[in-house]
Amino acid sequence: MLKMALTGESKGKTTGATGLLLKHALEGKNCLCVQYLKGGGFSGEVIFLRENFENVMVVQIGKHSIFSENIKEGTHAPGMDCFIEVKGYEKERKKMMLEGVVSIINSRKDHLILLDELITAYWLKYITLHEIDLLIKASFRAGAEIFIATGRGMTTSLAERFDIILENKMLKHPFHDSGLVGRYGIEY
Repeated sequence: MLKMALTGESKGKTTGATGLLLKHALEGKNCLCVQYLKGGGFSGEVIFLRENFENVMVVQIGKHSIFSENIKEGTHAPGMDCFIEVKGYEKERKKMMLEGVVSIINSRKDHLILLDELITAYWLKYITLHEIDLLIKASFRAGAEIFIATGRGMTTSLAERFDIILENKMLKHPFHDSGLVGRYGIEY
């Protein structure tokens, strides 16, 4: 099983990983996308995958943002304020981060497994290295060919678990250069 991580402080980690998932989904292969720390189903990737691919399962393990409906309507752009509510993880949600995901992995036969924001969940101490190892082992036992994790906050000890690590580096972006906010279809 190939283990890949997309990390870095720049935009595009989820979109890049979703592109790889999409390639395999279009080939008719089963894929699983689990999004840690995200809820509300407002991202373009989630909507597109859910509406167009029966062979792709998308699970979000994050509380809905207080702005979820506004984002879907286009009256609020996502940013860090969209994830305010995920900071207070309760025991059941933390349990789902490992046990629930392992159960989903064990119940399916997926060619590609994408754990979006898994690296960030580790960085924020919502999940441990040992628990990440259990997720990797479950994916391997289930027969996955590709395991992808995304997120900010890569550490040396976490990096040891991956065969390929791609780092997104921001050279220029209108968020920083001219104060633009996120736009549907481009940033989310």
